[in-house]
Amino acid sequence: MFFSLDQKIKELHESRWKGVLAITGGGSGALTRLLSVPGASGTILEGIIPYSNASILDFLKRKPDHFSSEPTARLLAIAAFQRAQSLAPEIDSDDLFGIGATASLASDRPKKGDHRIHIGIQSLQETWSFSLTLTKGERTRAEEEELSSILIIFSIFYFLKEQEKKKNCGRSDLNCFKDQIRSEVSPWKKLLFDSLFPSEIISVRCGAAGSDWGDLLFHPSGPVQAIRRQGNHFTSYKDHPCDQGENIFPGSFHPIHWGHLKMRETAEKETGIPVVLELSVQNVDKPSLDYLEIADRLAEIEIANPDSDIVFTQAPRFIDKADLFPESLFIVGADTLLRIADLSYYNNDQKQYEEIVHHFSAMGTRFLVFARPNGDHAETLSNLPIDENLRHLCREIPVSEFLETISSTEIRKNQEKFREK
Repeated sequence: MFFSLDQKIKELHESRWKGVLAITGGGSGALTRLLSVPGASGTILEGIIPYSNASILDFLKRKPDHFSSEPTARLLAIAAFQRAQSLAPEIDSDDLFGIGATASLASDRPKKGDHRIHIGIQSLQETWSFSLTLTKGERTRAEEEELSSILIIFSIFYFLKEQEKKKNCGRSDLNCFKDQIRSEVSPWKKLLFDSLFPSEIISVRCGAAGSDWGDLLFHPSGPVQAIRRQGNHFTSYKDHPCDQGENIFPGSFHPIHWGHLKMRETAEKETGIPVVLELSVQNVDKPSLDYLEIADRLAEIEIANPDSDIVFTQAPRFIDKADLFPESLFIVGADTLLRIADLSYYNNDQKQYEEIVHHFSAMGTRFLVFARPNGDHAETLSNLPIDENLRHLCREIPVSEFLETISSTEIRKNQEKFREK
């Protein structure tokens, strides 16, 4: 077993790829296995084990909705990929990868949810995820750890073989490769698949980038500033602003809900101009969106509103959005406007804040403000503690016309609770 696994690891080390691994909650033995085979320095730039919740928060610069989930494994992977870019700037990003793995395994306390393993892999052009739910109570912690480690190594091998195949013949046949891996002659049959129960299925997903998406996600100072979808057509904006004088609705839309749709409808009725949904793939000091996440959000928006005009940008801050969309009206909730006026976002520098508000004015930026509930009252433009220079750039939708009471965060939490039952 060890000899066969070492042979597979040796193949990984002989490839052109280099990367960072971030493994938490189980499967850390994969790092030991990878490092024990000569040539590891040619593959592994860094291995990280952010085991505690605090360590995961520090690595991701944000709190995930759930610490052991497929989206969190992908967040770890994209953070690892960006870490690889910073550690090896001399290496072409096409030759870098990031691995993220998180698991909920047997412990000294019974667990309510499933025992599961999630692995994410991020490259410049693709996002992969591998998930496996284990039959509860059939393995010891050590056995689940061993299985997790082998699955992580298998996932890396699978990913790299797919890249090699695409490079050589320009296409990939996943079903064919899966059959080869499960065949009698494949060492993975004995190492991995023979140890699984019939009900245990490895779920594999892959999201691939189109033209210019890699630059948008992973080269913040690169030429691609935005990619816009109108119908089934995508347009890249390079080295110049998007169209002027539009209605822009920024948000994560994760998920999109009726409150978003009602805000859009109300804004269009108020202004007589169509509204464009804007999602920033970059977040300040946080991992970018990945290709599976982009595809999932597009699918959700498509279901909720098939005619949506959507633009993905590199504009995490409103000053970036103002530069990208000159002379435009931004649809925001009162809570968002309050954050724009919060001095803590400007290092408590009043002068910096005033310069940004002046820049909004110079760029023709305006805000259409929707009230938001806050305890027993509604936050509206009229009662927000903001200065007159910012207030002068705003107009308000009255509470009588709309009051958003839905939270995307709460929806995601409820969805995750449902999945864990």
